[in-house]
Amino acid sequence: MLRLSAMTETSTIAGDDPLALEVAGSIRGGDVPRLQQLLAAHPDVEVLDALLDAGAEIDAGGAVIARGTPLQDAFWYACHGGRHATAEPRLEAGADINWAAPWDGLTPLDAAPRSGADELGSWLRSRGARAADAG
Repeated sequence: MLRLSAMTETSTIAGDDPLALEVAGSIRGGDVPRLQQLLAAHPDVEVLDALLDAGAEIDAGGAVIARGTPLQDAFWYACHGGRHATAEPRLEAGADINWAAPWDGLTPLDAAPRSGADELGSWLRSRGARAADAG
């Protein structure tokens, strides 16, 4: 078993998934660039689902990437990766559709075209998403 610490919370997850172990190690070590790489490389966020199954609080403060929450980060990265099926339940769980990532100032609507996700962009607009320059 692997113990994850974030702020004052500690969770335990099964340690048999190499991707989960790498993500957990990045979280524990505060290696934000590596965590960003992992989330971008695995935009369907299987690890996030494993952490949630283990009891992690997705809307807890103190996000590991910039000033969002794990829920917000997961939603942004799902949109960045063009993963509608991953983004939709995170939006339904309360992610801010217009949150601008502090590292590049892009909203999920701005990030979606990076992966050629035109249909996802249309869906985001239908849900009220705005581009960063739209205020």
